[in-house]
Amino acid sequence: MFAFRSSKVLSTLSAAAVVVLYCSSSLAECTTQTQLTMLSVPDMTIRRDAAIGTEIGSTAVSPTVSSFSCTKVYSYQEIGGKGYGASAKQINGVNIYHLGAATSGIGYAVYVNVCKNYYAVDGSGSTGNTNDRLACATNGTFGEQPIQGSAKLVFYKIGEIKPGKIPTQTVASLILRNNKTDWHYPESYFNTNEFSVKTLGCVLKASSIQVPLGEVGMKELTAPGVTAAERQFSIPLNCDVGTKIKLILSGGSSGVYDSEKGLLNFTDPAATGTAKGAKIQLLNNDVPVKYETPIDVGIQTDEGDFSIPMAARYYRVDESLKAGTANGSAIFTVDYE
Repeated sequence: MFAFRSSKVLSTLSAAAVVVLYCSSSLAECTTQTQLTMLSVPDMTIRRDAAIGTEIGSTAVSPTVSSFSCTKVYSYQEIGGKGYGASAKQINGVNIYHLGAATSGIGYAVYVNVCKNYYAVDGSGSTGNTNDRLACATNGTFGEQPIQGSAKLVFYKIGEIKPGKIPTQTVASLILRNNKTDWHYPESYFNTNEFSVKTLGCVLKASSIQVPLGEVGMKELTAPGVTAAERQFSIPLNCDVGTKIKLILSGGSSGVYDSEKGLLNFTDPAATGTAKGAKIQLLNNDVPVKYETPIDVGIQTDEGDFSIPMAARYYRVDESLKAGTANGSAIFTVDYE
């Protein structure tokens, strides 16, 4: 026997049908120069076994935009950022929002670059809104007009990744507050583009594989190099399309006899009841394996099952034959990229 283990728009309509937008005493003195900026997010390929909380994909950074322009002299101005989206659990003290549907498994953190520094949207800034981050302020009106800013998204795995299309969505904005109470609208918004998410990886369908070699008579192993009782088996996986799969084998509890020939020692080789003069040989695609050496076994071209073809057999070595128990084991590790 061989064992193988292993946003918000305010509008008020008066009785005379006059529409007043963004009601604010400062409306005439500040304008939103850039109302919408697109953040370019490239397609993502994510390892299926990445841990929850792992940073994934590429950071998306917007160009610097002219957000707001103010002509009035204020007693106090503050600028910062806001995160948009369904909230998820914070990571490292920073707000995380769901990207796409709540089931996508992807979250993002929002950073805004104002006053020449990046600030994380984490609810700080004393606005009463946990999605806000007032980053910097000045007594009076900001000297640089229009006010410059940008946004950055950092992506995280926050659940099981669901491959597919992520639609465009509003993810962040730059925000401006005048005289500590007067919010300026509209904000300067940032949207993501539509992009695709793919997963890469495999799931092992069996962690322990039994390969019965049966009983073999000593007369079947007549000379060194002779083999007997070969049995075919496979390592069953379920892999994503495009996954490059590698197999690494190591000896079990009794270790390797000859790595170049793929030979394993029998279990408990020193025991009186253990057979002698033969070993167990492992093969991949009819070629003896080399232990502790990665074996390229292929690339998954179709979604679903993938099998690594293997074989095990007895192999006569240059020692005296002795009848007895002839069990062995190996450990296999499946890696992918």
